Amino acid sequence: MKRLMLALVLTGLWSPAMAYSGNELYSMCAKKDFSNKLGCLNYIRGVLDAYRSVISPVLCIPSGVTAGQVEDVVKQHLRVNLSKRHYFAPILIWRAAADAGWRCKK
Repeated sequence: MKRLMLALVLTGLWSPAMAYSGNELYSMCAKKDFSNKLGCLNYIRGVLDAYRSVISPVLCIPSGVTAGQVEDVVKQHLRVNLSKRHYFAPILIWRAAADAGWRCKK
């Protein structure tokens, strides 16, 4: 958890002014227009890239996993965890990836 907090602070994603809530991300991802679909995918990819770029990475997504597959995992996590959707989206994205088994091995 300390590495997660460090990743959020280093990437600037901890600030409420810069990060979506899970509700905002879910709303954007649920829309069918190209702009929102692209925004959803790019936001998720940006957050995951930030997690993977810290000195001691916390997420290791296996090779062969597509961006669309990652998006599906995050959207499913947001659908299932309604009571936590008000949390910052970067934390929920990390949780979705961790629950999918994509944590780095120690």
